[in-house]
This record gives sequence, structure tokens and C-alpha cells, in this order.
Amino acid sequence: MSQRVAWSTHPAALEAATAALAEQGSAADALVSGWFALAGATEGGLLAPLAALVVGPGVGARAYDGRAMQPGAGVPRPRGAREDAPLAARAAVPRGYEMMLLLAAEAGRQTPTAHARRGAAAAEAVSAPARVRLLEKLGAQGAPVLRSGAVADALVAAAGFNAGGLLTAEDLDHVPTASATAAALRGEGKDAAALRIHVEPWPSGAAAAGDLGPEIVLAADSNGIVAALAVHVGAARLADRALLVAEHAIALPLVAEPVRRGVPRVTPGTRLAMPRSLAVVDRGAAFRAAIGSVAPEGLDGAALLGALAGAELPWQALAALAGSNALRAASSIDDARSIWSGA
Repeated sequence: MSQRVAWSTHPAALEAATAALAEQGSAADALVSGWFALAGATEGGLLAPLAALVVGPGVGARAYDGRAMQPGAGVPRPRGAREDAPLAARAAVPRGYEMMLLLAAEAGRQTPTAHARRGAAAAEAVSAPARVRLLEKLGAQGAPVLRSGAVADALVAAAGFNAGGLLTAEDLDHVPTASATAAALRGEGKDAAALRIHVEPWPSGAAAAGDLGPEIVLAADSNGIVAALAVHVGAARLADRALLVAEHAIALPLVAEPVRRGVPRVTPGTRLAMPRSLAVVDRGAAFRAAIGSVAPEGLDGAALLGALAGAELPWQALAALAGSNALRAASSIDDARSIWSGA
């Protein structure tokens, strides 16, 4: 029997990722289905900032950057707020959905419709029919569903000029995304590497995404490929407030930097900060672990060098591991270690 395993911090994402693997999907497919489930189960999942890593035979080491962008394309600088800016002024341009569709196209085997079906099921489970319809459309029609038309109009109405925000139709019309080669951090004298997201600047000088750790989805498949996804669903809330687009039951990420009087404006299109929450520790066929940190501050280089030295998980991390004779998921949270076997 082929070995496959998935792990997530969110039960709906875990169910969807496991289903993708059970239907002969790759580790990348598990991430995409897990993300669709988060988009269905939570109001902030669909438009959340996110990032992913996919590493292994046949795919190399690819990093995917789905950070949100500073809005304001095509409009002059507004006068700006003196003190408290309206919530709409913090709404950022979402890019994560573009990134996930790219990931599915480059490293997945299953169709967006299949992934969207799992996301719609998660939305049905929380009685969110508007999200069911939206996810089904996204699976069938792709990114144009969110770039233009009724959904884009609703996003601009919620966070555009008339609402006190900066989001424009031009912001949403095309949000560029691409994969890149992951950066390698090598331990001294070790034939292994810790692979990290490598898209600069990371983070940018703009606002950071909340103080909550991300939702994590991890997967490993029988081909030795491991994959990790961090979704900052919490970026949709600021002091327990959300900017809800009610007709679609989704919320915008609140990570943009408001324009303030006397302060230089963050350039529209700037990619906004997120912690480095993902890594892969790669020892080739003997040991390859996709790691996702649940700590708000993310992973640092010292923790990854420690993982290289002793094949130990960094503190406050989850991992899906592929090896020559074993494939499993492991958790190291609050110093409680557990192992789940994959089949």
C-alpha cells in the first residue's frame, strides 16, 4: 500500500488534505484541498495571506509567496488619518488564492473542481451557503471570479475609497504571483539543508499580520515529496473586529498600512509582512521533513540548524516526515511529542 500522510492545525483542513491523498493526490494536492477547506470553514481563509513550500523528487525545492499587497493602485495619495484610521484603511489586496491555483497547476495532480468540492463541503458544515457558491465558482472558473465582476465589486465596496479604504479595481485586476527556488541553509559539515521561503523582501517594512500563529497544513506522499502551507486566517481580525463582505461571507485581511498625515505612504503593490513559518529539513531519501511553526514569531535559523544537527523538530512546530522506510506526522507543541502513522 502506498504511504501518504497529512497533518493540520485545523480539523476541516486535515479532513480535506487526507481525502486528497486518499484519492491519489500528491502532497501539493493535500495543501490545495486543505486551503480550500479553510476557505470554506472560516470567513478569513479565502483571502488570507499565506505561503507554501514543496520539496522532493521531480519538483526540486519550490517556494510559493501568497502575501497580501498594499492597496491603492491607480489613485493619488489620500489626505490620510491623524490617529485612528477606519478599519477599511487596513484592508490589503489578497493574493493567496492566485498562489494556491498556481501551486495546483505546477505540482498537483487533481483538478481545482475536486479541491473546491472539498472546500464547499467544509462551508456546508458551518452553514455558509454563500461561501459554498463562491468556492464552487472559483473551482470551475479560476481566479477571474475574484479579480473582476460581482465579487471584486463587493470587495471594493467594502474597502474602497467610499468606505475609507484604498482598495481599487486595479489592485484586484491582476495580482502577480510566481514560484521561486527555496533558499538553503546548510549545517556545518552536514549533507543536508534547511529549505526556506526565498522571496525578498521577507518581511517587508509594512505592517505585520496580527499576533496569532497561522493555520498549518503539512503533507508527505509516497514519492518522497513533502509540502507545507501556512495560512494566516487570523489576519482577517484586528482587535476582534473583521471587515466582512457579507454577501459572500468572507473577510478581507487587515494587514495594510493606513495612510497617515506626515508619514511616507507605503507604496501600493508592496508585499506585506508575514513571519517565516515554514521550512523543509532535507536529508534526501533518508529523511525529509516539512515543518510548519504555530508560534506567532515563526521559525528562526538557529532552530533549523538544530534540526539539521539532530533531526529534531524545532520548538513549537509540526512536521510531516518522509524517509526511506517510514512516513509519518509528528508534533512538538508545548513539549508534548506525538507520532501519527500514515497509510
